[in-house]
Amino acid sequence: MIPCSARMTIIFGIVGIFISMKAAIAIYVLNLIIIGITGKIMSKVMPEVSPGLILEMPKYHFPGIVVLLKKSWFRLKEFIIIAWPLLIVGSIILEIIDFYNLSGGINNLLSPLTVTVLGLPAAVGVILLFGIMRKELALVLLVTTMGTENLISVMTETQLFNFTIFITFYIPCLATFAALGRELNWKRALLITLLTTAVAIILVLLVRLFTSLF
Repeated sequence: MIPCSARMTIIFGIVGIFISMKAAIAIYVLNLIIIGITGKIMSKVMPEVSPGLILEMPKYHFPGIVVLLKKSWFRLKEFIIIAWPLLIVGSIILEIIDFYNLSGGINNLLSPLTVTVLGLPAAVGVILLFGIMRKELALVLLVTTMGTENLISVMTETQLFNFTIFITFYIPCLATFAALGRELNWKRALLITLLTTAVAIILVLLVRLFTSLF
């Protein structure tokens, strides 16, 4: 649930641009609150002795230009090597799915979740599946699927807000899921996936309930 760079891209790339920065920050704060609540619950369910940790804090220094460039390249390299190819492959697969008219069947299959529960357009069903690969992929494919970069013209503010919340909290990306499986075990990784998806659905339902009252 930690708001990684991919999640931040979704939050500020959709809500920050098409709704407001305040709404984007609200989702970010909500993410932190959910992390705190989850941590508190887990500490009660799975109590462990915390020995504490003492670290020597070094003096702060302004980073040199070489350090900045190395850090920037490290982050950029990850996007170029991992995310960029996935975005390209994902777009190609999506076009193939559309060409063979497979998207309609997938979207209809997922419509009880996307339309009935989340209140989103049926067309986002395929996007939710691809979003499991990389969170950024959901943003790119949303633009591709909707046929416009001006998402507010095809979705309401509430739908964009709910889409962002669900994408932010639902199934972890494949890399995270694999890491959870290796560190914990695959059964716990699957349980975490189900729990985060349940949290995402509950949050969207609460937002829909709140917006229906005002």
